[in-house]
Amino acid sequence: DHDLRALQLIAAEAFARLDELKGAEVVIPPSRTPLRLADIITTRLLELVVHADDLERSVDLPGASPIEDDALDLVANELLRIVATRGGWSLEVAEPLLWVRLACGRVPYDVDLVAEALRPTYASDSVPDLELELPLL
Repeated sequence: DHDLRALQLIAAEAFARLDELKGAEVVIPPSRTPLRLADIITTRLLELVVHADDLERSVDLPGASPIEDDALDLVANELLRIVATRGGWSLEVAEPLLWVRLACGRVPYDVDLVAEALRPTYASDSVPDLELELPLL
């Protein structure tokens, strides 16, 4: 219980620091290429969401999902942004968790699942076949 409180305090301090930096163009010194702080945070959040889902699916955890809805939505929308930018499609996320699983190769590709996970922005459009685009990771 003491360890959990200490971890919660560290997390609270980290999130407070991130709030202070919001909007700042902080560049992380490169190990390969320079990355913006926002990009690093997004990639780490993506890892947390995907691996938390992996863990939840592999272990019967009691209670609610450990994945925060806001984190899941951000990750799902970022993965969709990548796909939509590559293909020029106008799509929206309908089922964030299903989309993250499909985009990251956590469930086998199925055109019907993609149509459940995503929806076209405009009623006159349809969800494209993304088999050649997925998985992203």
